[in-house]
Amino acid sequence: MRKLLLFLGLSFTLTSFAQEPVKVTDLLKIRSIGDIRLNKDGSQAVYTVTSIEQESDTKASKWDYKYSTQIWLTPTDG
Repeated sequence: MRKLLLFLGLSFTLTSFAQEPVKVTDLLKIRSIGDIRLNKDGSQAVYTVTSIEQESDTKASKWDYKYSTQIWLTPTDG
């Protein structure tokens, strides 16, 4: 719930300063960070990043999109 409120607050703030209205294609640029976990010694973090991508199937129309989730691993030492 807190993530949703933060997202909505940031969206409102960013759109209030925008020179142009938000377009549907702008939503494709948004990536959301999912669950974040640390390993036992805290030296690495793993998290998920979800984005919207155009469907790669050749039979799909230009309006077909899918959610893609990737798992990222990163060191936490700075």
